[in-house]
Amino acid sequence: MNRLRCKEMRHQAKIYVILFLFSFDSVQGLRCMRCYGLGNDGCNKNGFIEECRANQASCDTVVRRYGEHLLVMKGCKEAVACRNNQMQNRRYSGISTQCNDIQRNSVCACCCYTNQCNIVPQSCDGSLVTKCDIPTISLQHGKVSCHNRKSGRAVCQYQCTAENYAIYPAENKKTVCLNNGKWDKQTPCCARPCPPFFLVDVVSLIHFSGDNAEEMLQSVLGYFYNVVATAEDALKDSLIYYSETPIESSAIRFNEYQANSTRFMELARERVFVVNNGPVNLGAAIQYAMDNLLTTQSGMRDDRVPKAILIHTNSNSDDDVKGPANEARRRGYQIYVKAFRQENYKFDEQQLMDITDDKKHIFNFDGITPQENSKGFQDMINHFCLDPCDHVLHEHP
Repeated sequence: MNRLRCKEMRHQAKIYVILFLFSFDSVQGLRCMRCYGLGNDGCNKNGFIEECRANQASCDTVVRRYGEHLLVMKGCKEAVACRNNQMQNRRYSGISTQCNDIQRNSVCACCCYTNQCNIVPQSCDGSLVTKCDIPTISLQHGKVSCHNRKSGRAVCQYQCTAENYAIYPAENKKTVCLNNGKWDKQTPCCARPCPPFFLVDVVSLIHFSGDNAEEMLQSVLGYFYNVVATAEDALKDSLIYYSETPIESSAIRFNEYQANSTRFMELARERVFVVNNGPVNLGAAIQYAMDNLLTTQSGMRDDRVPKAILIHTNSNSDDDVKGPANEARRRGYQIYVKAFRQENYKFDEQQLMDITDDKKHIFNFDGITPQENSKGFQDMINHFCLDPCDHVLHEHP
């Protein structure tokens, strides 16, 4: 009997030993990083590996963002509690969720379940510790500086150093690394503002009739060259006045003024005068512009630069405009009309469409005041002011 009792006791003792060893192994089985610091690397640097208690079956990572600062906390956590915290990531807060990329503040919780698994950056539901590739580009006409490189919340700032250059788009002066390893905004460029700087070779065809023709001419010349900038990598203008025929003595070619707007105005004052003899033949003027002004011999730039014909007039044309206009568009030239509308005079709307082939290329003026010119020119310039970072004569990222 005693022998049987001793045998049972020895069997129970083995069970207790096994349970004890299992319990000890479960306590020792999970080890997590415990730390508190700025960014993942900063947290790990200040931390240590801790042995979790028996009821702590997960490694926890909590990432709190305050503006540009990223605070990371790690440690052991009960599995259920950790999962409950992680579920809060998708809880609505402000304009998005508690864990987010788009608000100034964010809180993200992450769980993992293997030894030391929270040493590496976590990426569950936007933990915001995935690192971005730091830009290695050189910013033409400017400089780039980046900080917080090791935190996973890198911030890069862009600054233009050359005269007349500014960051474009303006809101991209600072870019921030997001949780998915991408930047919150595209890399900007340093560009000159448009207007006054925009890239186009334009031939201006000018004709005004009536008592205020001279006033209209001076209004066009004076305002236009105050709001645009001529340069080898910006606007270059050629000009001719037309009436029954193009007035060749009034012509100013692209290569006559070395992209100097002051010299251009001097030539305009010397050559351009109102002439109103006979019919008004715009078609002949368009053809003349294509044959004599929009040429490399006259200083027109290569095919990378857009080409346009800009017509300033208060009169309908008496000759055929459709044929020459169609040929101009076939060659890739855009045509715009500044229609100065007068009381008791009606433009031929179909003729305007034959010239431009696009209502958006017809700009209407009801007067010659600076305000009228300002609105009309701004509308027209917007057609040329596209993405300055895509400037074909500049090198941009």
